[in-house]
Amino acid sequence: MRSGILVERRKTAKLLHRSPGGATCCVANLSIYRSYEAKKGKSGMLLSVKIRVIRVIRVLLLCLLMFLTSCCSLFRFSQVTFLRSQPAILSRDDIVMMIQDERFNHPADLSAGGLSGRVAGKFQHKYVAKILDGNGVVIDYATDLMWQQAGSAEGMTWQQAKAYVQQLHQGKFAGYSGWRLPTVEELASLLEFTRQPGTLYIAPVFDPTQRICWSADIFDSPANVWFVYFGHGYISNTDANSELYVRAVRPR
Repeated sequence: MRSGILVERRKTAKLLHRSPGGATCCVANLSIYRSYEAKKGKSGMLLSVKIRVIRVIRVLLLCLLMFLTSCCSLFRFSQVTFLRSQPAILSRDDIVMMIQDERFNHPADLSAGGLSGRVAGKFQHKYVAKILDGNGVVIDYATDLMWQQAGSAEGMTWQQAKAYVQQLHQGKFAGYSGWRLPTVEELASLLEFTRQPGTLYIAPVFDPTQRICWSADIFDSPANVWFVYFGHGYISNTDANSELYVRAVRPR
């Protein structure tokens, strides 16, 4: 067997010797073949890499789509209506427009006095009652506000009301500072169109003692202040020396 292989090699050598270009030709063919195989291998590797990249991109796009869908769903069910928090001077027309623009409820008809008529709004709350640091609060996730669940135990003047909320702020009621008088916009958002259990136009999650509450807004002067009457379901203004209740608020 071995002798046969040697004979074949000798024959090949003789042929190459007889043909001066034979060796060069074989080497050239071998180089071309090796180059072809190398290119073929590289093409295969590139194709494999491209397929993997495409698969990774598909997975990333799918994850992105799922994330965006989740965000849209969260946004749809967690929309927050941010209400004005800075005190203001408001006219009667401002109050009427506020109720319409924010789609608030206003059960009583005060249109004869230039105020709002009877309005069945569409404002919806997401109340959650909690006990924080031994004090009851109500978080409204629809407005991102935290309310006192109860409020002042008795009525007080507007100046006394401002001092009362300042004490809550400094004393960190429920473990938080930032307590203040609500604007009439924030306070009016609590109105329900129909009487709730407890005979008030406010959700029963709140203490019914505070039937009528001060706001931080004034009508035409600091002597005339806007309030919300949950006992009869309306917004109006009164002398700052009247004695009304306080239900403080803070941003959640």
